Amino acid sequence: MKNTLKYGIIILIIVTLIPFASGIKGLSITPKASDNKSGIIKSNEKVTDNKDNSEEKLSAEEIEIILAKVMEHITESAHTETKKAMIAICKSNYIYMKEQGETNFDIDISKYSDDFLDELINLYKDNEYSITYKGSLVPIPMVPQNGGYTSTSDEYPYIKPIASPWDTFSRTYIRDAIYPCGVSIYGIGYLCENGMTYKEALLWYLPDFDIN
Repeated sequence: MKNTLKYGIIILIIVTLIPFASGIKGLSITPKASDNKSGIIKSNEKVTDNKDNSEEKLSAEEIEIILAKVMEHITESAHTETKKAMIAICKSNYIYMKEQGETNFDIDISKYSDDFLDELINLYKDNEYSITYKGSLVPIPMVPQNGGYTSTSDEYPYIKPIASPWDTFSRTYIRDAIYPCGVSIYGIGYLCENGMTYKEALLWYLPDFDIN
């Protein structure tokens, strides 16, 4: 902070709450059958998100919204475990926001590749992908990377200051920048590429959470 003030520049990296950025208003989506590019999920298909059927079922359009948010933040070349981690966060955040009454989201699935979407659909079907804090869904903020440690915030008291030194390897890392509270997308990718499962990577940044 001292160095930042010395040069008179405060760089703020915008936090992204996956799947929906806080403060964005007036977003909307009108799901259509043609929005379902992959053909793997049929327009009237319901996918069970919990093997014991205790959790609500999401429609094909809702699942595509979740996966589109994943594709907004990682590339097709990302590690498979990274993709799983992102699916887990995006799904948990989507269901949380839906429960809060947020149902209109601006999603353009057509700009992403069919192959990438198909891969994510198959990964989605393979796992339950549930992230809860003390038994409840909470919004999980994310940032492209942190400054070496996860920042904390009164808004997200369950996000702890977690060491994330590999963030300094990111091409977009800025020394002495002010990073908002959020789980590091780059950090999750780094951990998964270096041998962690998606659950292990998520537990690194969210040690007080239950990950499935």
